[in-house]
Amino acid sequence: MHYLKKELYQRIKSDDKIFEFIQTSALDGIWYWDLTNKEQEWMNPQFWHTLGYDPAEMPHLASAWQSIINPEDLQVAIERVGQHIADPSKPYDQIVRYTHKNGNTVWIKCRGIAVRDENGVATRLLGAHIDVTAEKEKEMLLERSQTIAKIGRWEVDILNETIFWDERTRMIHEVAEDYRPKLNEAINFYKEGRSRDTITNLFNEAVENGTPFDVELQLTTATGQDIWVRSIGQAEMSNGKCRRVFGVFQDIDARKRNELRLLNYSILEAKAKEMEQFAYIASHDLREPLLTIRGYLDVIREDFGKSLPEEVTGYLKTISAATDRMDELMKGLLDYSRLSQVKKLQKVEVTKMLDEVMADLDNSISREKAVIDYAGLPAIYGYPLELKLLFQNLISNAIRYRREGVAPHIKLAFATIDGGWKFTVKDNGIGIQESQLNTIFGLYRQLHDKGKSDGYGIGLANCKKIVELHGGEIWTTSTPGEGSVFHFTLMTQEVSEA
Repeated sequence: MHYLKKELYQRIKSDDKIFEFIQTSALDGIWYWDLTNKEQEWMNPQFWHTLGYDPAEMPHLASAWQSIINPEDLQVAIERVGQHIADPSKPYDQIVRYTHKNGNTVWIKCRGIAVRDENGVATRLLGAHIDVTAEKEKEMLLERSQTIAKIGRWEVDILNETIFWDERTRMIHEVAEDYRPKLNEAINFYKEGRSRDTITNLFNEAVENGTPFDVELQLTTATGQDIWVRSIGQAEMSNGKCRRVFGVFQDIDARKRNELRLLNYSILEAKAKEMEQFAYIASHDLREPLLTIRGYLDVIREDFGKSLPEEVTGYLKTISAATDRMDELMKGLLDYSRLSQVKKLQKVEVTKMLDEVMADLDNSISREKAVIDYAGLPAIYGYPLELKLLFQNLISNAIRYRREGVAPHIKLAFATIDGGWKFTVKDNGIGIQESQLNTIFGLYRQLHDKGKSDGYGIGLANCKKIVELHGGEIWTTSTPGEGSVFHFTLMTQEVSEA
């Protein structure tokens, strides 16, 4: 034994001040328990000061502290003390929760050692308290922060070829709690292609050269969901060889998708400005020659109308009709371009909006004796004027392309889907040929032959553009001679919440 250690032991025995200094300065509590009479236990003053109690008011009884310790921790403590008494090689070392006199929780690191008689029977238990509340609160704050930020930990042991994932990392991968990945399995969770190739190269570089990495990539979870994650890795090297690679793992899917959404929004704004410029040209410069043609046609009719041959008069009517049609096409193109303008999402009561559509279409509905069912539709988020135009176009088309002698019957329905809504507009009209289903939403594409309808081939193109403005898609199913169903989705629920 070192002479200083021996000297300290002797001073503790002979000088009470030395023991008092150690117990008050180095520890937050000392206790000495009589195992032959378990209700008897001595606790020093510091023991009770740590828990907010006046030592003079607290009895030296085991029941005193057992009444303020967390019941679950007490049960564990009894079990571990029993294990230590039965087997001295199993130390008693535990963090327990006490209730402070003011009601707060105090985290205590509690350690104990059995004192045995000449026969090896444990008769006393000596223990010490260390207040670890500050450290524990920091740990819990970190855990809460990691939970909120969706951050998990991971480690790859290169020497033993094992991988550790904490609970949060397993949750991000959507695997079971007892899942233990292998290295190739962990890599294969990254989305095939750029993401998987990138993480493979970065990990190999970390192992070979100790190069750290911090990268945002896509991951495919165990349930098949594609999400964005951030992986930060650091290698631990020894004698030029990598012993382990460790780091953190974060679910950044919501943030990344919002960034991409904002990027798309910026692109949409730029395209909108381009379309506005094009619309100006279409509505002014391109229409100007048409106005000139119309003006000369009027002059010819006024000055030479009576002297013109009948054949020439017919030509003039054809030119005039073509000019009128061209002007309508230009106006339609102008309306189409205006749909690109960026607007603010609003809450829209679809049923109430359709009441207004019915009022606008009242003449054609009454004339064709059309029946439109649309009760019970939801409130959604969208662009009110554009949505009204969308439903109006689909309903007016369903009335226009009716079957001869059959009153139009149009039914609107909806379903809630992840991130938005799906609508259907079903009619009993003439239907659409299968060869046209993939082309009808193009600009200036008409449902049927020219001359059989008064449309200009812009309505469904507008519908497609409106749906795309709402992040959705539109498609058609049809049976010629029986009717069509127009399906479309509006994916603005998550966007509006964001």
